[in-house]
Amino acid sequence: MVPRTRNAVIAVVLILAAGLAVTVGFSSAPPLPSNPAQKALGPLTPAEALVYMQKTPEVFILDIRTAEQNRTLNFVGSHHIPVEELAERFREIPEARPVIIICRSGNKVKTAYPLLMRVRPDIPEISYIDSHPLFNEYNAWVRKKEEGRRCLYCQAAPVIARS
Repeated sequence: MVPRTRNAVIAVVLILAAGLAVTVGFSSAPPLPSNPAQKALGPLTPAEALVYMQKTPEVFILDIRTAEQNRTLNFVGSHHIPVEELAERFREIPEARPVIIICRSGNKVKTAYPLLMRVRPDIPEISYIDSHPLFNEYNAWVRKKEEGRRCLYCQAAPVIARS
């Protein structure tokens, strides 16, 4: 009889712990946006994020890593606000632009994402990279795009030799 009682007690404790985890916010589901019009894209793999950033030219890339990590390697055009300063500096993020949050390994973004959704309901789309960002691939794409744009502007009409 004792093993059955022990199993029942364990089951009750597990059920209560699961309910507490959801109440406290340890759910694996992404938080709901405070603005129903806000599109919370949630986590993107590095490859999905690369495609998203390439297809969304107005995206605001928010780098929440430390200053040292940001100096070492970053996305071209990204904006650096360390996660420890985000609660005070969130107003620096422009209004009405999609935002993708990045960090070194995808851990700090899980703190910044719900905070930003709550304090900036004007952000139309918000997401984060859930692992190591593809810095080199994105930066190479930006450089190639810029070179193509420069070539269009610097091409002159062909010179025709007169005889």
